[in-house]
Amino acid sequence: MAVGKLTGPKKAAILLLALGEDAAADVMKNLEESEIQQVGYYMSRFTDVAPEELDMVLEEFYRNSIMTDDGVSISSSPDFVKNTLTKALGADKAKELGENLRVGEDDVGLDALRYAEPIMISNYIRTEHPQTIALILSYLKNVEQASNVLRELPESLQADVLYRMAMIESIPPGVVSEMNEVLTEEMKTAGSMATAVGGIEPVAEIINAVDKAT
Repeated sequence: MAVGKLTGPKKAAILLLALGEDAAADVMKNLEESEIQQVGYYMSRFTDVAPEELDMVLEEFYRNSIMTDDGVSISSSPDFVKNTLTKALGADKAKELGENLRVGEDDVGLDALRYAEPIMISNYIRTEHPQTIALILSYLKNVEQASNVLRELPESLQADVLYRMAMIESIPPGVVSEMNEVLTEEMKTAGSMATAVGGIEPVAEIINAVDKAT
């Protein structure tokens, strides 16, 4: 895979895996929680990284090729991510983030979108009904991510979607399941409790985030 096809968080994840737990933990101490979640998500899902991919990532970061004579390959594991998070953040915070990352599991549907790039999400949902888009953005719960996705949507859609988000108080489990069917053939239910989302306050935060970026 060409390094240009890797997103920033994916390249950062590869680099941290190559550094080892202690050095990766030192780097993570200087990251925002949202950045740790995103990079940690990819770290936990890399089963292995080919020597060629590692070399390309290192070359981009250091502007020269860093490889041993025999080549270098790296891999991740739930223990690596858990230990790195623990060293960087402490046991309690690492446990909380680890549960959010659900290390070792494959997210599908709506859950998978929480760590996806905004442009990818917008491309995927832009043809959906505005109400469906509003429900999806509300489910994301990450104001920065939702505002970035919103900016990628056609301007003609943005106001309609924001209005519909403001009218949402909760998403029943049945609706969550239906949205999962729209997003993936592999349905994954969201549990029996309705999820509190949307409302005026998060919409105001999203509007503020959009305004600051323009």
